[in-house]
Amino acid sequence: MANPLVSIICDVYNHGPYLRNALEGFVMQQVDFPIEILVHDDASTDNSAEIIREYENKHPDLIRPIYETENQYYKQNLWADIQFPRAQGKYIALCEGDDYWTDPLKLQKQVDYMEAHPECTMCFGNALEHWEGSDRPDKVFSDIKDRDYAPEELTHGWFISTATVLFRRQVIESDLFRQYIADRKIITGDLPLWLTCASMGKVHGLSDIFSVYRRLPSGFMLSMDSKRRLAMGDHRVEIYKVFGEKYKKSTVSMAMTHYRLAYAYARKEKDWKMVIKSLWKSVSTRIKYPDVTVYHLKQILKERRERLSK
Repeated sequence: MANPLVSIICDVYNHGPYLRNALEGFVMQQVDFPIEILVHDDASTDNSAEIIREYENKHPDLIRPIYETENQYYKQNLWADIQFPRAQGKYIALCEGDDYWTDPLKLQKQVDYMEAHPECTMCFGNALEHWEGSDRPDKVFSDIKDRDYAPEELTHGWFISTATVLFRRQVIESDLFRQYIADRKIITGDLPLWLTCASMGKVHGLSDIFSVYRRLPSGFMLSMDSKRRLAMGDHRVEIYKVFGEKYKKSTVSMAMTHYRLAYAYARKEKDWKMVIKSLWKSVSTRIKYPDVTVYHLKQILKERRERLSK
């Protein structure tokens, strides 16, 4: 494979019903530069591996797969330990096997922007949100504008769909990236990766709709129990500790929300040890960060007023 400019990272686990959409989104890209498609099947128990082999046979010049025989999710960091080290491109694009790209010019548009703006380390676009197995209509995921986004904005809510992101490879070669990857309290890689990009240059939004973000009942956010919610709270606090004071209000405030939800989930689960643990986390965090507690309460009141006004 001749020096790909873009490496596409696709992690797969039991995505058989949706995987063809993802792979078609990759191979349909209309670009004037070489790409590589790095697919990692994490020992799926459905037909995901067979589908990947089918596309590997059709596109041997594009698709470089890994087929695990044992699941690696809890053993390694799938991005940092498996996928990123084998990426050869100047740019890296992300898309998991249950999401998919809809714009055949996605990569071309993003690379053209990044090449024209060497100060930019990451750009992202918009997506359609699709609830699988539901009669909810698809809707635009976020209100993305054509502009640069300040680092602090990236921590206010969840508005960047991972499948729309393209970033420079140099980001994963930085000391900050290695620092947060080594931190076991940071349990998801998307937001810390965005903040690492923002620490090294500009982050730019494009209003184009590039992909479909598929909401699945088994997805990370929708399948959380009290333990995972508690861990997500610790994750948010740790992001502030690693990335700095300017992220304190937004990240610790979100941690308070996760601790409150962990307490509610634990009561529902009748896990009394988790009830005590999550209650202590919730109370102690509010005592430790009184300024954030005031900010957090104001945000809750603001959201409630907005809901009532609709």
